[in-house]
Amino acid sequence: MSIHSVDVKHDGFEVAHVQDVQREYSRNVNAKIRNPLMGISKSDLRANVSRFCQQYGFTEKEDVFFRGALAAQNPDNYQGLPELTDEDKYWLEREVSHKWHLPRPLYYSIALCSLGSAIQGWDNTGANGANLSFPQEFGIEHNTWLVGVINSGPTLFGLLSA
Repeated sequence: MSIHSVDVKHDGFEVAHVQDVQREYSRNVNAKIRNPLMGISKSDLRANVSRFCQQYGFTEKEDVFFRGALAAQNPDNYQGLPELTDEDKYWLEREVSHKWHLPRPLYYSIALCSLGSAIQGWDNTGANGANLSFPQEFGIEHNTWLVGVINSGPTLFGLLSA
């Protein structure tokens, strides 16, 4: 069964009734998703944080996780939360006022990953272009395994050299 039933079709455009809202969210990149912490009482939030910290071995940081959960629950009103320290509020405000002030290693990681992605793209482009002619040139167009091994060479050796 389709997740849509077409209600109206006019000039190539369809107006559809959504049957399955959960699957529809995965297709709509502009969807507003409700804050999953909204509406949870502080006592329930504390219990959830405590359970999470015990389950994953963060019991010594439980207070930090609780303050973070409170800030995530009320992102527009964190200044009014008495549980947050002045330092917490300072750093939360700084995230907004100094958006691009991040640690240098983070910028280095981003640059390195971007460069690796560009190199992989160049390798893939070269392999795609070569696929048009080299199998016929070397008389191996009927040996798909050999063509596949040759095509995977740059990726495999890139993996081994990483």
